[in-house]
Amino acid sequence: MSVLPSHKSRRKLVPPAPWAPGCYRFVRRLCQIPFLFCVKPVLINAEVLDGGGCVLACTHMGHLEAACVSVLVRRRIDWMVRTELFHSALGAWILRALDAIPLQRYGVPVRALRTAIARAKAGRAVGMFPEGRVAIGPDSVCHGGAIRPGVCFISIVAQVPIVPVVVVGAEQLHNWRAWTPFRGSRLWVILGRPLMPPAYTPGLAAAASRREQRAELSAELQHRFVKLYAELRARHPVDEMSSPKNSGHLPVLHER
Repeated sequence: MSVLPSHKSRRKLVPPAPWAPGCYRFVRRLCQIPFLFCVKPVLINAEVLDGGGCVLACTHMGHLEAACVSVLVRRRIDWMVRTELFHSALGAWILRALDAIPLQRYGVPVRALRTAIARAKAGRAVGMFPEGRVAIGPDSVCHGGAIRPGVCFISIVAQVPIVPVVVVGAEQLHNWRAWTPFRGSRLWVILGRPLMPPAYTPGLAAAASRREQRAELSAELQHRFVKLYAELRARHPVDEMSSPKNSGHLPVLHER
């Protein structure tokens, strides 16, 4: 079964909500209030998201990266969100109002892939977590951890670049003390140069070639994440991430 968007499969896409732009702006402004008083963020290379369709590939050390990036980056992002968060009526309503794309993490998420490809082709920014789960320590893509093939598949088929994003500090915002007014909890978000995909060749005959392309693009993306994290550490020193299996510690951030 093909996951590529076609005229017949358009009804199977997740339709964008007509009120989503207004809801997104409202929620973003609302969330900026606690950030203004409680968080001291640093955004690096924001200009790479100026326009055009793209896949935003974000690290996943905690559960608040999507919210942090959406608050700091002016451009609207359609995040791919696991279906479990759509189970409650309120959660589903909010996520649909923000044009989030439901993602089934097990099996082949055909509808989510088709929707992401269609939206990226339409010039929108699609946000996703290539690691597929919370990953810290040596499992993090910042240290060369594995990534899933979906991000590269969407990029190649839609013919849009991948923008790697490293977020450090969001995992510390899980603690309520981090939201103490004027404490200045630290948060760093650094965006990398867009990674262009190879040319897409449709058809069954090119299946092997496409697998090789995805593998090569995935390897390059992993390399970009490692370099981007190293660049961030050079500007704002961050202690090495401890293995969660040994200590469960998260990154410790320091000012120069």
